[in-house]
Amino acid sequence: MKKLIVLILSAIYLFNCKSVKESELQGTWIGAYTFSSKQHSLQLPVRDIINFNNNDFTLRGFWVDGSNNLIGEYNPLTKVITTNEINEYPFKDIIAQISQDSIVIETELDNKEFGLKRVYKKLNDSLKYKQKVALTGKRFLIKSETYNDTILFKSDSLYEISSSELPNLYQNWERVEFNGFDIIFLSHDIPYIIKGEKNGVINLTCYFKKKYELQFIELGR
Repeated sequence: MKKLIVLILSAIYLFNCKSVKESELQGTWIGAYTFSSKQHSLQLPVRDIINFNNNDFTLRGFWVDGSNNLIGEYNPLTKVITTNEINEYPFKDIIAQISQDSIVIETELDNKEFGLKRVYKKLNDSLKYKQKVALTGKRFLIKSETYNDTILFKSDSLYEISSSELPNLYQNWERVEFNGFDIIFLSHDIPYIIKGEKNGVINLTCYFKKKYELQFIELGR
């Protein structure tokens, strides 16, 4: 009888642990960085945003990286995400780790060959901003904790950034709305989340190893 009680209690405990993990997975996550478990590698930005709604999975990526809109399913038993791209080449991702504020995803082939994994950070609904903020055709000072650059959004897909290290560098960018979040994708950078605007100052949040707060301060042309 004691063994039966122990087994029942263990089953309840495991079920509750699993339920907590699965409930933590629900919601919207933004790409942060990559890392390798097998070898030293550069920690590169992950430029996409994903959402889990029960077992439904959606992804919105940066067109420069070759992925735009993907839909698929998540299997909570195997931890596998299966999607089909428009060109019908399927890929399979595995959720290797879940916590309250981050998840680690690995693609089968990349993990086998390079140990490559992608880290995503959980987004709170407080970061949603419903007012449309104009960017195209405007120049801003990027004010952050560690640097100040100047960025000009020349068109809907091209921007120019100037800094002491990268003067007059032209790159691609894209702005997307995903589940109420206003996201800016920039080439060679982490995604920015627009969370508010007042008097020509746009407040943004982004994630890499930690959470960063920065501002776009509008400048004269």
